[in-house]
Amino acid sequence: MSFINHKYGRETGDKSIAYLADIIRENCNKGTYKVRLHDANLMVICFGTPLDYLEKLADKIKNCAKNFDEIEETLEVQYAVNGVSEKTRDFIVAVENAENGMRSRKLMDRSSAHSSLLDSFQQMLQETDTCTEMHVFRTNEMGEKLGRKLGLSDVELSHLSLLCLLHDIGKLGIPIEILNKPGKLTNEEWKVMRSHAEKGYRIAKASKELEVIADLILHHHESWDGSGYPDGQKKDEIPFLSRIIAVVDSYDAMTNDRPYRKALSAEEACMELKKMCR
Repeated sequence: MSFINHKYGRETGDKSIAYLADIIRENCNKGTYKVRLHDANLMVICFGTPLDYLEKLADKIKNCAKNFDEIEETLEVQYAVNGVSEKTRDFIVAVENAENGMRSRKLMDRSSAHSSLLDSFQQMLQETDTCTEMHVFRTNEMGEKLGRKLGLSDVELSHLSLLCLLHDIGKLGIPIEILNKPGKLTNEEWKVMRSHAEKGYRIAKASKELEVIADLILHHHESWDGSGYPDGQKKDEIPFLSRIIAVVDSYDAMTNDRPYRKALSAEEACMELKKMCR
């Protein structure tokens, strides 16, 4: 919206919101509530509707909105879907989680002004760690596939994608000579390297956009048997998304060459992962 308002004026910006609202009215069933929130955020409340149906509906609305002819660019809409059930009755928490999920998607949308923060962090990571760029690309791709296989919600998938991109953000605080050391690390160097989980937590916690994944970053090196760091959490104590990124991160590390060892085969890596979960 800031881009549209700046380039075309606020009147065009208001028209784009009205245009989106009309599309929502046309596509949503009777009995749904439509609410204008702060800024350009719109909320639709549906009762007794399966989440998978709502995700398809939101995607349809997103695609329809692209045809706004008042601007030269494509009108991009970001959304997140969340639900309230018998187990999760707190409506306010559900709305907050959906908003956090939408914020995560905005960060990853290259056409959004919000993505500049993410671009900056990724660029800095690539400059400090020679293995980062392709590792991030692979973990993001595998993370999405695994997340969908596990049936993660729309909001969880959004957070997982952001986590895949920034789980190693704490490495910005690790000396380059340790990050890119060709041989094995000394005990003291390994202690410094392990601190990247806590450093990443502090970086994410200081940002409103990244705060939602701060705890997930902190615990992405915990182990199922409690031997991980920084808190020695084990089994279900470890946040679910942290467990997913730990599996994806470990698999990618094992199946790609590192300065100090050759890559394992996919079969060997899977065997190692199974050992870790005993």
